[in-house]
Amino acid sequence: MTRPPELLPCPFCGCDAQFVHNGTTDGAWVQCMDPNCWAETRYMDTIKEAAEQWNKRVPLTLLSAYPNDIDASLVAIRIADGDVTVVETINALIIESIGGYCPCQAEGTMNGYPFYFRARHGDWQLDVVEVGGDPVEASIPDAPALYRAEGDDPWDGYMPVEAARVLIQAEYIRFSTQMGLIPMIEEQP
Repeated sequence: MTRPPELLPCPFCGCDAQFVHNGTTDGAWVQCMDPNCWAETRYMDTIKEAAEQWNKRVPLTLLSAYPNDIDASLVAIRIADGDVTVVETINALIIESIGGYCPCQAEGTMNGYPFYFRARHGDWQLDVVEVGGDPVEASIPDAPALYRAEGDDPWDGYMPVEAARVLIQAEYIRFSTQMGLIPMIEEQP
């Protein structure tokens, strides 16, 4: 019997990952073993393909949620018409504050744009606004936002900080991709 391919640690929380089989085919997907982290790949036809998909993900340095430890930077790279150019070095995902229960809230910046995250009453929402805007005001229904993401909160407002951090990091990647940027955080010494 061949050994399954080796899996890299989770790019969001650094924990080990595992293969998950549906029991009816040779296929699988990979998911993080941390119960507070929801990182996973999509279903693949073979274990080898699932491992390749998991291991190709861009690993991010897990940023601390505490304001005294937020000195990571991002090199913004724009890909257009096959050309790759460095746009500028800017702040990456900076979580200036995070915490609370009912609601769990966070504020900071994504690529220099202010964001506000809130989980309450079974839902979560993240709003990113233009520089100089107030992301808390953007969280009001029908208010304009540069980027908005929403989802279900299974903790009904008592979302653990680590779960909120994982959601914020995932939305940071989506927001960066939507802007045509590849999020790459420099490794901290």
